[in-house]
Amino acid sequence: MKSVTLYLSSLIILTSCSREKNTIDKNLIYFNSKFLSGDEKYEYYKPKIESKPNAQYLEDLIYVTGYVETNACGKYVGNLKYKNDSIILLYKLVSKEVCGSTSIEKASFIIKNPKNKKYKFRFDWE
Repeated sequence: MKSVTLYLSSLIILTSCSREKNTIDKNLIYFNSKFLSGDEKYEYYKPKIESKPNAQYLEDLIYVTGYVETNACGKYVGNLKYKNDSIILLYKLVSKEVCGSTSIEKASFIIKNPKNKKYKFRFDWE
């Protein structure tokens, strides 16, 4: 009985320590993505997907929007990563379900910017 208890305790400790922490950056106030189209309108949206995200500076906030190509069956959350004078807008897959279809989505981020700093933006996927 002691060996079973010891084994289960060790298993719980190991699994809790190895879990990836999914913390959202403290400056990300809001994230939303809106489905626009499936594969059928890819050519129409291709120039928008290839363009840089659009950033609007509003006092101590930044409102960023852009178009992304995603897996149609996946569920995503937004996050931020800072690198020098850039903010990387992360589009992170959180579901295990994926398929062979893609979709076009418009992503929106609202970011705190208390220092009123100007940044460069780009999308990345995890």
